Amino acid sequence: MYWLNDIFYFLFFNVMEVGLAMANVWRRFFGRKPAWPPRRIFVIHLVEGIGNLILATPFLATLRRAWPTSEIVLAISPHLEKASLLRPTGLVNLVVELPEKGGLRMAANPHFWTDRGHDPPDLAVLCFPFKRRWKTAFLWLIGRLGCHGASLRLNASDFPNWSRWIRFYTPLPHQTHEVEINLTIAESLGIERSSRPRVVVGMSAADRAFASRFLEDQGFASVIPRIGIHPGCLARAAYKRWPVEKHIELARLLHKSLHGCFVVFQGPDDADAVEGLVAGLREIPHAVVKMATLSQVAATIERCDLMINTDSALGHIAAAVGTPTVTIFGPGDPVRVRPWGERVKVVRLDKPCSPCIGLRPPVRCEYDWRCVTDIPVEMVFEAACGLLAETRSPKS
Repeated sequence: MYWLNDIFYFLFFNVMEVGLAMANVWRRFFGRKPAWPPRRIFVIHLVEGIGNLILATPFLATLRRAWPTSEIVLAISPHLEKASLLRPTGLVNLVVELPEKGGLRMAANPHFWTDRGHDPPDLAVLCFPFKRRWKTAFLWLIGRLGCHGASLRLNASDFPNWSRWIRFYTPLPHQTHEVEINLTIAESLGIERSSRPRVVVGMSAADRAFASRFLEDQGFASVIPRIGIHPGCLARAAYKRWPVEKHIELARLLHKSLHGCFVVFQGPDDADAVEGLVAGLREIPHAVVKMATLSQVAATIERCDLMINTDSALGHIAAAVGTPTVTIFGPGDPVRVRPWGERVKVVRLDKPCSPCIGLRPPVRCEYDWRCVTDIPVEMVFEAACGLLAETRSPKS
């Protein structure tokens, strides 16, 4: 019944036209005049996914290149370590955490900025992906703070006259990667995109020292190749996981063919999957990275020669640090959210019902997620061996 929702938003946004026109008259004569080029930019990226945040880094880099002296304030959803991946990159000056519900209304209050010793922003950007209901809160924010706005028009049911209020408002490109989608916002701001946009994550010298120490303690410092495996993902997205039994079979095939060792990464929701995988790798050299920070995980992945993972954040981290990665996709959409990079291979089955995850998550699957569980081990093995052969330059 999504069409009822679309009708509601169509009527709602158009009824807003009268009120917005009155507000715009007041803003033009009595409101704050934001600076241009902007001295302070407020970038809003409240979706929870770590991978989505990494995919937004080319957009942040584009802003930084265009306006190097501007202060960039990034709003993210609360997470213990997401901010740590960006602080060392120099892409943003300040990271603030806002709740998904009510966060934009908080930031729309001028006291939110003055209490932090800042003036309100001159430009606010609502990055993709976002929930459509956030657009109303975003409109309230740019109206109350008196700043310019930039975002994307989602579809025909979106408010057609929002270009009057959101100064930089471009249609959403369809069947396009998330990196390219956000770069269209930059183009609407008059910024030329880089010919080779890159995703990045930040690491410190201490993070790299952790990775070196871990590999030395395990006796893997001189073992080639080092293959990273992440068999899990968030618990609520467990439908993305490839069966543990197939991970075990894959590891045995790779060890028989390539020898080397395996570095298994365990996230907060991966204990069962990692325990099952480790139980099947008893005779194969392996070690488990757990209780590590995201930056330490990134530094360890950087030292791997190959990364094999499901549709999760670690594939994006691997692409950002330059480690060849094979990502196993099922219900997710690789056109939009595959790891961004040249040394990336996606393995998936061409099922008529896949992908089923877009802007709206799936509720159920009558086929028991066979789009991912039916992926054969040989298919992943061939992709891994082929990618390793193409990019082989063992890391010390």
